[in-house]
Amino acid sequence: MKHNTSKAFNPTRRSLLQLGAGLAAIHAVSPVLAWADSAPKASRKTVILVQLQGGNDGLNTLIPYRQDSYYALRPTLHINKEQQLTLNDELAFHPSLQALLPSWNAGQLALLQNVGYPSPILSHFRSIEIWETASASDQYLKSGWLDPVLPHMANPLPCDAIVLGGALGPLNGTRGRVLALDGNLDQFLKRQHVFNMQYGQQSSGEQQAIVRLQQQVNQGVAWLNKLHDSEQPVNTTFPRHPFGMQANNVARLMGMGAELPVYKLALGSFDTHRGQANTHAQLLKVFAESMSALRTALIDSGHWDNTLVMTFSEFGRRPKENGSGGTDHGTGAPVFVMGGQVKGGVYGDTFDLSQLTDNGNMTYGLDFHSLYQSVVSEVWQLDYALPDKPAPLPFKLLTA
Repeated sequence: MKHNTSKAFNPTRRSLLQLGAGLAAIHAVSPVLAWADSAPKASRKTVILVQLQGGNDGLNTLIPYRQDSYYALRPTLHINKEQQLTLNDELAFHPSLQALLPSWNAGQLALLQNVGYPSPILSHFRSIEIWETASASDQYLKSGWLDPVLPHMANPLPCDAIVLGGALGPLNGTRGRVLALDGNLDQFLKRQHVFNMQYGQQSSGEQQAIVRLQQQVNQGVAWLNKLHDSEQPVNTTFPRHPFGMQANNVARLMGMGAELPVYKLALGSFDTHRGQANTHAQLLKVFAESMSALRTALIDSGHWDNTLVMTFSEFGRRPKENGSGGTDHGTGAPVFVMGGQVKGGVYGDTFDLSQLTDNGNMTYGLDFHSLYQSVVSEVWQLDYALPDKPAPLPFKLLTA
């Protein structure tokens, strides 16, 4: 495929491993070629991470509709009973999640309640760092939680992950081969990705890293272009929204044959301190319709059974609404897990809203560190322990 444009990158010391949005960047010190045949064989499942940026309000997402405290804490923000989408005898969906009901009814959607971590921190920057690195509240790690996992994947493709929305986050580091793609896939593949070498401004080690990155970017983009040449059209309609484009790009890439260990998407902002009702409803609708379209497209292409979609957000929202028609930073919130082999249902206890902590928050029920460990050990079948060796979840995510 002929490249008709170019995009130069002039790295500084700080930006060398943090490449800008829209630029193909592979962060790696590992070889460009496939992992050695002697590497342990991991499951070929693709995990699609969906970041709900800003802190999603769990109580209006997964509504404990039988609890009087829910309505008392939210006199103006509660979802009226006649609008709720009942799931079981305790919980209901926000009406904007209508598009997820087919997945729920098919038993392919797991709802993990009140997911969080010990000693929660309500700062956006610090809490998302904890979720992205799988650190403890008082622990500071430099790499994303997936960075040390990827070399164990025995992935034969020239790329381990593609970030389609938001920052690298859980993929940040130096051990994985990660492409960052922001926007239109066709324009991305037509563009040349050029790293300008400005000798004298970088050390010899940094110059070698730039050369290595350039080689890896060239290989990754060339590989995607080869797949793109024989692409079959995706016949599913996705929402006309940036997040819908991200989901569409995943469907296209997987349909081409880019069956990577990880894709990452992002939607936001869910930081609804004021005027929450409309904003939250719109975001949930885009999320649900995009995920429904992705499910349909991956069923059509034969990839849905080998896919697991998982959401994450830095925290939930406080149960009591504030005086600005919104909610402030809270603690635990639900996590969505979807896929053709996901064991659907509700997991974790429903929190009793009459038992809030002294600062008006919920106490988390499921630890996200255990969720991550279950992805590593159950979904990918890797003999690898995350930092501090968390136990996996006390239940299975998959049917087999």
